[in-house]
Amino acid sequence: MAISDQWAAFLRKGPGAELIGAILGARDAAAITPSDSVDIVDGSGNAKVCQGIWVGTAGNITCTMASGNDVLISNIAAGSNLSIWASRVKSTGTTASNLVAWFN
Repeated sequence: MAISDQWAAFLRKGPGAELIGAILGARDAAAITPSDSVDIVDGSGNAKVCQGIWVGTAGNITCTMASGNDVLISNIAAGSNLSIWASRVKSTGTTASNLVAWFN
C-alpha cells in the first residue's frame, strides 16, 4: 500500500486532518480560471476550497477566502506560493496569471 493510500482515509475525516494535510503538502493541483461567479475546481472538476495558490505571473489577486470574506492581495511576485484557503479567485481585481490551486 502506498503511503498516500495509508493517509487517504485519515485526511478525509480524521481529527486534525486539515493540519496534517497542510504539513504533508498538496495531493492534487489544478489551473485556476479567475471568475466572479464560479468556484475553484480540483483536478477532477469538483468545486473545492484550495489550500494554496501558486502565482506564475506577478500581479494582484482578489479571492474569496474559506471564511467567505473577499480579500485583495496586492503586488504578488511571480513564483509566489500563497498559503491561503480560498474557494474562488475573482476575475474582477485579479491581474496575476498562470495560477495553480493546491489541494490536500
